[in-house]
Amino acid sequence: MTIKSLDGLRGLAVLLVLLSHMSLVGINLLPGLDFSGIGKAGVYLFFVLSAFLLTWQALEADQHPSPSYWLGYGLRRLCRIYPLYLIAVLASFGLTHYAPGYAPKIDAPIDIFQHLTLQAGEGIYWAIPVEFTYYLLLPLVTLVVVGSSRIHLTGPFIATGLAIYTAFVTWPPADMMANSIGLGPYLAMFLLGSLTAFLCSKAAGINALTWNSRLIELTGWSAVAIALLTVPALARSLFDSDIANDSFHRAFIFYGIIWSVAVVAAFHGGTHFGKFFALPACRFIGRVSFSVYLWHFLILQVVHQQVPVHPSVQFCLTIAVTFAISYLSYRWVERPWIRWGHLASEQLVLGLQRQR
Repeated sequence: MTIKSLDGLRGLAVLLVLLSHMSLVGINLLPGLDFSGIGKAGVYLFFVLSAFLLTWQALEADQHPSPSYWLGYGLRRLCRIYPLYLIAVLASFGLTHYAPGYAPKIDAPIDIFQHLTLQAGEGIYWAIPVEFTYYLLLPLVTLVVVGSSRIHLTGPFIATGLAIYTAFVTWPPADMMANSIGLGPYLAMFLLGSLTAFLCSKAAGINALTWNSRLIELTGWSAVAIALLTVPALARSLFDSDIANDSFHRAFIFYGIIWSVAVVAAFHGGTHFGKFFALPACRFIGRVSFSVYLWHFLILQVVHQQVPVHPSVQFCLTIAVTFAISYLSYRWVERPWIRWGHLASEQLVLGLQRQR
């Protein structure tokens, strides 16, 4: 199921990652326009969006999704992520051996195996095992959220709060290594995304979509503005010159809340916020965002190392090549596998239902 405005919000997420990584190597459109350090906020938006969409789809399909639903869900997730991810990992392996000097580095076949089995995440690949691990946890999360809502209206909030507290005690953010591939430290953002999905579903006693549309729109724009204030270069100029590029990277609850607010505002059908992110340009960026995420880092490294021109020209070239390759990647790899995954999952579910 495609929700146009959330496609566009996904586009914002990948733009934050792309702009951050370009700034890290000095590829900026204008001198001083430094986005380095904001990339994590973009990845965290991906986390919240994924949790929201997958939870909402499950709740809309059935307030008590059956085992057959979850089997189809698992097949769709595999087809959505793994075909392109496998190609990207194999490309990294080839470049590591035949064109050294580019990251991520995949040195040996065992490294390929570890990446595909969620045991490793070199460079930009760190987010894949984190997100896929939550995919595996989602059936339990959905069961707990729906079950607790039947006990009391506040049940989902209490259950989510307890789970977040447990995660923070078990995996303290201060102890987390950069680009950790474990789900634990990031769990709060996923859980907030799932809770937000519940509040926007027919299963909720209090549906967030019935709230005042003007208030929702205001909070949506405010959430994006607050997130942009965490661009380290901007934060240094406005608040504290000692702010480092990674100062906000462990602000998991902060990003979980503001991105959940932005998701509700985009999901709400009656706001200009949602209409903006449903614009064709925003949707296009969102549609190809996974390809952009996997290919942009290699492309910007090639431009930075092999094309010695002014940074503004490198910027435009990186953007153009990244989106051209990402469109082809989406059209010839992602889209066919997405369609096959949906078709195969429908046939699987129907086959299981006939056997009952």
